[in-house]
Amino acid sequence: ENGIAARFHFSMPPRTSKQWTENEIPRQVKAQFAEIVSLLHQLEPDHDGNGGDQPRDLGLTPEAKEAFVSFFDEHAAETAELSGDLAAAYAKLEASAPRFALVFELVKNPASVLVGGESMTRGIALSRWFAEEARRVYSMLSESAEEQADRELTDLIDRKGGNVTVRDVQRARREYQTSEEAEAAV
Repeated sequence: ENGIAARFHFSMPPRTSKQWTENEIPRQVKAQFAEIVSLLHQLEPDHDGNGGDQPRDLGLTPEAKEAFVSFFDEHAAETAELSGDLAAAYAKLEASAPRFALVFELVKNPASVLVGGESMTRGIALSRWFAEEARRVYSMLSESAEEQADRELTDLIDRKGGNVTVRDVQRARREYQTSEEAEAAV
């Protein structure tokens, strides 16, 4: 109720079955990741006139600013149509797009002094993804027990490629004691 949940970026990807793979992360990718993390760790803040630390400001390229202004206006209009917890979550996501863009930019080039259009586009895309996840998660949190059971059954059917047997439903959902109950649910 105090708005703390709106500050989190919720995600709840649909369940999928695990499958073994022989794929491994190539050594070169591991080395590049370690180098990026090391370079980011070495970033230093700016200093004020008294020797204290202060945040380093990175500006936006004209392309990045244009993309953000467009997103800002679009997102603000969408947020205005919402209410309650979802509106609070959307309000926080507005500022997430440039923060994500900053991360993308610094991962690409830790010495950047401007956030570019490509990084901003990616930050906006990630913010929009989290907005959709917020819609999905908040709707799940507010559903009744019956709505939850229906959604879980639908998810099971989706995971099975749209085709399930009564036996599949009974195995996955123990509340259906008889085949008639499972068939009626489907």
